[in-house]
Amino acid sequence: MGTYLAIMTPEAPYTFSTDQKSKYANAKDGSTGKESYYITSNLFPEQTTLWGMMRLLLLEQAGKVKSDFNYDGDELEKIKNLIGEESFKFESPKEQDFGKLKSISPVFLCETGKGGEIQYIVKNPMCNTSKECFEALAMEKTDVCTDFGTISMPVEFDAKEGAAGGYVNLHANKCYSDDDLFISIVQAGNQKNENGKLKKKDRNDGAFFRRVRYMLKNEGTTVRSFGFFVDVEDDVKLSSDLVTVGAGKNVFSIRFEKKEKGEDLTEQLKEWGKTEKNRWGYALSDIVVRGLPEYTDFTIVSMRTMRNLETKSYREKHSYHERFSRRKDRILLIERGSVFFGDSFKPAEDKNLEKLGYNQIIPIGGEDK
Repeated sequence: MGTYLAIMTPEAPYTFSTDQKSKYANAKDGSTGKESYYITSNLFPEQTTLWGMMRLLLLEQAGKVKSDFNYDGDELEKIKNLIGEESFKFESPKEQDFGKLKSISPVFLCETGKGGEIQYIVKNPMCNTSKECFEALAMEKTDVCTDFGTISMPVEFDAKEGAAGGYVNLHANKCYSDDDLFISIVQAGNQKNENGKLKKKDRNDGAFFRRVRYMLKNEGTTVRSFGFFVDVEDDVKLSSDLVTVGAGKNVFSIRFEKKEKGEDLTEQLKEWGKTEKNRWGYALSDIVVRGLPEYTDFTIVSMRTMRNLETKSYREKHSYHERFSRRKDRILLIERGSVFFGDSFKPAEDKNLEKLGYNQIIPIGGEDK
């Protein structure tokens, strides 16, 4: 198996989907999400977005994509061998096969300096009280009885300060806020109908909207990008390219660096956090929650929901918009950066989720609780 570091740099301001969005003009079901006057964007792409982008890139670099989607039986079999037969499904009852694409890591940020050195930036652990190394909340030596059971508690916690946020550079031990890394760009516009004309103002849906786009903020000769590791079979060679990512067709340049293993981000994270005497579980990725999460000790978590698009089989003939369907219910996620004292939480084992870079909790700090 071959491992690559994928470095993905936006070529223009980007948007990553939320449920607040406008209609696809030609979609028969009317909308793929909740329509809104003020259309926001996520700062990071979803793991499902990166997965879909990589599947398409493998097909394009192998010369297997046809604009009319008219494939014969032999071509369909080659596509199946390359990327698998079906789209990723959160609730698949079996382990899915994605051909020569084996897995991706959780997405993070990269800083590339003038000399070409790449530094990794991840979400700051929510229990961190330091601006440099990992210095977690001081915890009581004795357990405290609560409505949720007997758990450890912090010695001090300032509610006004709240949980630690932002990001940390694992190489430079430097912390960043959102404003340090991202530039927001507000765009105003009018929606047009399928004939290219402005929508009438007296219609219920209105025509005016505002959309927030983002760019990564560079500093001097330092270039910031999104990064993730990709595992593919040895006979697959990934090369630099331009890719479109997400429903907004954001344009990114992507390059790949061959790596001996894909765990150096995990090892650097453990090295960065080794000064803490207590052990914490750190959510390097978003954690998919099914049912009510159960914690056995002190935790600091942030949660959100998401809905992904699924593509119908390429063996069936559909128009462009008929190929996509947005799931009706939402997936509940514990956000990356959340922390669990000791071994207080373990996500459900799911090989499909792990392939897409979900459900990764990394132990950081010492071995003593």
